Amino acid sequence: MCVSAQRDAVHAGCPVKRDWGWVYEELRDLQRADAADLRREAEEEAAPFVPRAESPAPADEVVDLGLIPYEDALERVRRTSPPPPRRAHRTRRI
Repeated sequence: MCVSAQRDAVHAGCPVKRDWGWVYEELRDLQRADAADLRREAEEEAAPFVPRAESPAPADEVVDLGLIPYEDALERVRRTSPPPPRRAHRTRRI
């Protein structure tokens, strides 16, 4: 319970009980567990959030990445891009 909620509860006349038993149980479990158990438990808890990697393609399979040669890509950009802005000519001040 946060401090402000605790003050509100005391002000309202509600008894506020601090139960720290669970903390001591967790510490005891952590001290008794070995590294492999802790690692396995952490992996199980994190499993729903870990992105699953796709299975890699076999080495002899050709994968088309949809890439085009550099020159073709450069030509496509030149054709589809707007022309560069023209520079304004400087006027001479007298």
